[in-house]
Amino acid sequence: MVELFSGAVGIEPGDAAPGGDDLEGRFATVAEARARAAEIGDDHFAICEGGVVVSVGEGRYEDDGAGGTTRTLTWREGRGARVAPGADAAPRHRGPHPSDRAIFAPARLPALREAVADLSWLFGRGYGEVAAIAVVGDRYQLRKRARLAAARMAAPDAVAAARRARRLDLDALRGRPLVIDGFNVLVTGESALSGAVVLRGRDGALRDLGSVYGSYRAVDETERVIATLVEVLGAAAPASVTWLLDRPVSNSGRLAARLRAAAPGWTVELVDAPDPALAASTAVVATADAWILDRCAAWIDLPAAVIAARGATPWLIEA
Repeated sequence: MVELFSGAVGIEPGDAAPGGDDLEGRFATVAEARARAAEIGDDHFAICEGGVVVSVGEGRYEDDGAGGTTRTLTWREGRGARVAPGADAAPRHRGPHPSDRAIFAPARLPALREAVADLSWLFGRGYGEVAAIAVVGDRYQLRKRARLAAARMAAPDAVAAARRARRLDLDALRGRPLVIDGFNVLVTGESALSGAVVLRGRDGALRDLGSVYGSYRAVDETERVIATLVEVLGAAAPASVTWLLDRPVSNSGRLAARLRAAAPGWTVELVDAPDPALAASTAVVATADAWILDRCAAWIDLPAAVIAARGATPWLIEA
């Protein structure tokens, strides 16, 4: 009996089995496991027997090297590899996780949408998020990233309707002040333009599967997102544009300077806790943060505007 794990990262035959919640299934032979990997479109897999890796896929990934350079490698080539500055540099993208092709394969989306519906029902009846996600995730056998996606798309009917009622279109911005949840808007825009999974929740807001945990690094799509926002907001003509960036996040100062240079008329502020300020603002708020959406007076979906302006076709999953 062998086990098939999806999204295997930097391992090779002879290594210990990866374990975790990326177990795709158990099969009688390696050939059957490989056939299943091909069926779900996963080329970043590991097949294990007796707790040891016996076969791996040949998927490629972007390896972060020294000096901020990257190169494209197979999992075998990239095991422990690093790139000297200027050597074989490749673009840096926010892009999809290696396991996303398997986790969000078309055949799995019906179960994901059922999970979103169940989570929304439970949230509407006061169930705690952690407990509800565990129950629903186990019921539908969702892996970790699918559980995260379901939670980010879920919202009780009344909550989703209230958020949609406060959403504004771009043409409603004219003459009104706008305040932007900086990292929230940029990371979703970058994800959408780099082919990562983008979610449209029951409230209509676009969200990504990434998070900024104390550190932010610009990617190739950052400049495209910012330039597009300059064009989009220039045409929309809000009375003012204010960006709020989390001061504790590394590189927030560099990003602030980049935004000011892109549009001298923009105000960019570094604050310790942007969420309460955004929630209390009387301006139109650009964010997809659920906590803020439930408290702000009006909001707008700027990543959706970026996608439309660029004519992009993102990897979109809808609730």
